[in-house]
Amino acid sequence: MRLCEVPSTRELEELLAIERDVFPENERFGFGFEAHVRNRLNGLILAEAAAEAAAGASAEAAAGASAEASAEASAEASAEAATLTAAAETTSRHVGQGSHAQTIAGYCIFGRVAAAGVITKIAVAAPFRRRGLGTALLQRGIAELARGGCSRHAVEEIMLHVDPERGSARKLYESLGFRAHERLTAYYGLGRDAILMRLQLGSAPQPTEPPISTTSEGGSHSGREG
Repeated sequence: MRLCEVPSTRELEELLAIERDVFPENERFGFGFEAHVRNRLNGLILAEAAAEAAAGASAEAAAGASAEASAEASAEASAEAATLTAAAETTSRHVGQGSHAQTIAGYCIFGRVAAAGVITKIAVAAPFRRRGLGTALLQRGIAELARGGCSRHAVEEIMLHVDPERGSARKLYESLGFRAHERLTAYYGLGRDAILMRLQLGSAPQPTEPPISTTSEGGSHSGREG
């Protein structure tokens, strides 16, 4: 896991591929991704794995999907397996052959708004989900902001946004100390609200059941672990 100031052309291709897989079109940076992470107040954390591991993880996920699929869903599972394997093989070609070839398994974008830190997005590539990588990325993002991150000024509070429908993501954030602060109406678009969550660093007390108010607001968001 490492900080990346400017992604290479190959890295940017992989990041955009993960983004397309994880987020709907209206929630993507797209080709503005590089400009966003180049901003001096933002930072990018990359989690990497050997290209061979990506192919193995794809095969494992495909095998699991096939084993659990019912007779009616077997064709769909087989199609998913073929897609995952093809993606891993494409990545391997991009990063080259050999034991040191790397592929991006996930990423975290963090930044600073005024005096607060922000976890903007967390995303994990399909073959590496449900392995704790989202947790590790979030922990690293918190640590970078706590020590000052790219802005070199430590923050006392970190914010992120989560879709109320993404229960597993919200549980992850709560497990690391984030608490719901308010509900933002139509944050992700018409009919799609967000929960603003805050983490107070240091010794500030954390309420167990904070009230959630409703505010109309739009903007970018944190991602899902997958």
